[in-house]
Amino acid sequence: GDALKWVEPAALDDEDDDEEDDNTEDEDSIDDVVGATVLRGGALVGVEEGSEDSRAATEFWESVGILPVRLIFREGSGLTLRCYVEDTARFLGSELTVDVFRTPDGLSTFVEEGEPNDLATLSTWGAVVEADADPIAAAADSYDFAQVSDMLDGTADSWDLALLVQVAEAALDLAEYCHLTRVSDLLSPDTELGAAIEGEEDDADGNGERPEASDVAVLAEQWNEVVAEISTCLRWHD
Repeated sequence: GDALKWVEPAALDDEDDDEEDDNTEDEDSIDDVVGATVLRGGALVGVEEGSEDSRAATEFWESVGILPVRLIFREGSGLTLRCYVEDTARFLGSELTVDVFRTPDGLSTFVEEGEPNDLATLSTWGAVVEADADPIAAAADSYDFAQVSDMLDGTADSWDLALLVQVAEAALDLAEYCHLTRVSDLLSPDTELGAAIEGEEDDADGNGERPEASDVAVLAEQWNEVVAEISTCLRWHD
């Protein structure tokens, strides 16, 4: 894509003070966002680690408190944006549906054209629109639902419950935003799937051995239902 053009978010406050005063009640303060949204460590997807583009992207997205997220399913992968407002996940989307883009250009065009969405009320959204920043997802913000599905149905060679834990975090965020109570129920400690996740979180020194086939089958069935539910709240764009 084009080179990242840095826009200082604070400069937006000086563009139209009167208009900002009128809209104060409609905007969510960035103080509510940045405190719970941190660009986590790890290489950025699509750029060379340590490159100028990588550093610029890291600084920009961290400064606005809104992060690119990559969601990977068997049917394909896409990008969206996510932040946390008072510890509650909020995505680029509307009407309890997340907008997911198959290409970075598609997401950038959507943002630039000012399409209505639930991030537009954030005080730093104007910086995202004006900066024309490439949506580069960090490795820690890339969630491979397909790899978890392959692991649970036996088509993957490896067994890595830590991967399940990481992707389940995104599933819970999506469930929270889209009001998917069934997903939250399936990932609760009361289910076999939720118990496996909780056990992995509590046991950092687990041996990583694959459970009995009958137990894995139960996990796979519950995970497939999670993925099916999440697919109902994704709005795909090219």
